[in-house]
Amino acid sequence: MSPGRPCRPALMLAGLIALCAALLPAAAAAPPPHNVAIVDFAFQPGDLAIRPGDVVVWTNQDATSHTVTFDSGPPDSGAMGRGDTYQATFHTIGVYSYVCRFHSNMQGVIRVDYRAFLPIVANNAGS
Repeated sequence: MSPGRPCRPALMLAGLIALCAALLPAAAAAPPPHNVAIVDFAFQPGDLAIRPGDVVVWTNQDATSHTVTFDSGPPDSGAMGRGDTYQATFHTIGVYSYVCRFHSNMQGVIRVDYRAFLPIVANNAGS
């Protein structure tokens, strides 16, 4: 190693640290909540993929009362009138099915998983 010239392992380590810092989300910036509208007797979207720790906010836009009632997981929202909101934070990976207690045809699913957000990398090794 010559004076004034950084060694190769130090450069590789610095590059790796810079790459990791660029890929990791900022700790101070919380992701915005995911919104589910309750409109026309339906949850929109009815199937939502999120990361662990994300917040989902349901807003009832119907004139009729509705609930967000899970098979297992977060507590029931209780009756929600027009304009009412309910929010839940999902910390555990899994699939959370829910319905409106008043209208059983209204169904939704929250899918909590890291894998849904991993980038797809094409393998061009054979090209």
